[in-house]
Amino acid sequence: MKIKTYLVILSLLFPAALIAEERTYICSAEEATGYDYTNGRWLRERFRPDAKYQVKYSDSAWSVYEYQTESESDICELMDEDVLKCEINGEFIMNFSTLKFSVTNTAPYVHSTRRNRESVILVLGECLSM
Repeated sequence: MKIKTYLVILSLLFPAALIAEERTYICSAEEATGYDYTNGRWLRERFRPDAKYQVKYSDSAWSVYEYQTESESDICELMDEDVLKCEINGEFIMNFSTLKFSVTNTAPYVHSTRRNRESVILVLGECLSM
């Protein structure tokens, strides 16, 4: 009976400690560059920076969602307390201190074939805490 009373008192004093913390960030691209395969060569190209992402911490796990492609990934890991790295259409990296992020997708160059030559892209942007 004493343990039950102790837990009730703790839950009244520290309710946030017993509720799983949820965090959400909205990230918008500011710059996008890369390479396109044109006329038999990889040429430097600027892309329209229109990518948007939602980064979310829920149920003790991080996930990232890309609005443009509707892709979602929970293959995320904290590199340290300030940096999150996720696999979503390349590599998504976010710094919680600076609220900056980058997305790189270099696989199309490595895996390109005569019929499949997608763009190689680097996206840079900033996030807002919601």
